[in-house]
Amino acid sequence: MGTVASLIKFGYLIVIVTMILIIWGSIASASSGSALYGHRYGALEAHKDDPPCVFNPLCTCSKAVPDLGIVRCRNVPLPRIPPPLNSSKVFMLILENNGLEYFEPHFLEGTGLYHLQIMHNPLHLIPGDAFQGLERSLSELEISHSYLATIPSRAMRHLQKLKYLNLEGKMTFCLSIFGF
Repeated sequence: MGTVASLIKFGYLIVIVTMILIIWGSIASASSGSALYGHRYGALEAHKDDPPCVFNPLCTCSKAVPDLGIVRCRNVPLPRIPPPLNSSKVFMLILENNGLEYFEPHFLEGTGLYHLQIMHNPLHLIPGDAFQGLERSLSELEISHSYLATIPSRAMRHLQKLKYLNLEGKMTFCLSIFGF
């Protein structure tokens, strides 16, 4: 009888330890997930310490030329993406409320960009080869509150590292984004 009671106590102990590990694991994964994507909710805010960018003093860059690091252009009139970005290493590019209407093909090809955020711009068209050269680097893409009606599958199909995609906002319909 004592052996059975000991086995039952040991079984309860295993269940309790398993539950504690499950809870701890879920808390740990939630915090690591927020560390990975937490920048979407505020860490990308313009930092007062970031100096103005060389190509436009109204934009901020976390680093100097040639590696610009994090580039933020908020409420800065930009009819197109500034050409100096293509000849620099840019890890994150945030373009918000710039009046950007067109995304040029191959334009960000040599940047090594892993996060692209285009928000509140009257963007009408994304060409099929817009993300050419970012296949192995772009992991987060946000094109929100634009006038896009469709995104060609060619533009998205080869983005091997893409883990986060946000097309929120005024997009009325989206045909075959991942139509491989």
